Amino acid sequence: APAARPTAGRNAGAGNAAGEAWSRYDLGLLARRRSDPTAAAHLRAALDSFRLLGYRWATACAACALGPVELVAGQVDEATALFDEAL
Repeated sequence: APAARPTAGRNAGAGNAAGEAWSRYDLGLLARRRSDPTAAAHLRAALDSFRLLGYRWATACAACALGPVELVAGQVDEATALFDEAL
């Protein structure tokens, strides 16, 4: 994941909110695959950004990716809400 972090920073500095959101989403997926505890924070940041941008399909992707992370963490109600949102 460290090699990918500069991309998120470049997108943020350039005012590219969509690019930053997608970078955070990708970092979250990578972290989730590696069982890295930063996965939730990256995916939550992406989800929040996609909501603000009004990207409904990207919001669904991020919610669907974050749901299993919350479920494994024992946050069943949050996971259920995320899965519902993804639909």
